[in-house]
Amino acid sequence: MSDFVRNKMKALDDCIDAAAKIGSGRAPAAADNRRAHDRRPYHVDVPVVWLGPLRQSDRVQSVRASDVSVGGVRLLCRHMLYPGSTGVIQLARADGTLVLVAVEVLHTSYVGDMMYASGCRFIPVPEDQVVRFVRRGVVVPLTPGQPAPSCIPDLDAA
Repeated sequence: MSDFVRNKMKALDDCIDAAAKIGSGRAPAAADNRRAHDRRPYHVDVPVVWLGPLRQSDRVQSVRASDVSVGGVRLLCRHMLYPGSTGVIQLARADGTLVLVAVEVLHTSYVGDMMYASGCRFIPVPEDQVVRFVRRGVVVPLTPGQPAPSCIPDLDAA
């Protein structure tokens, strides 16, 4: 693997690590200021479970990420995501480990060909939702089309 590719993957993982910090309720370090970092291409289908009254889902859905930065992600999909909508997504690091982070839709625009682009910021996963997505300290892989994980607590975690 060339140094160029390795550096590119490291920069992408840095963005995903910052998302993981935000998702767990920890603020990134001051050096992680999102305005100091560029967007990184991240053309990946990501699983999402929408929360709250604006777009709650009982099934895992799939949206296409087009780029990621320290503070957020751009999602592409065939339906409009309304500002204020929140959801939980999984991002994958270069080594395949999953990161759980919540997103809030800030803006959406029609980009043509029946597609919408939504700018989302990373937010902490709501405490009452963590039990749905983490079992025994490990992020539960989400599979699009499958039922969203239930709120049954992990009794072995105590």
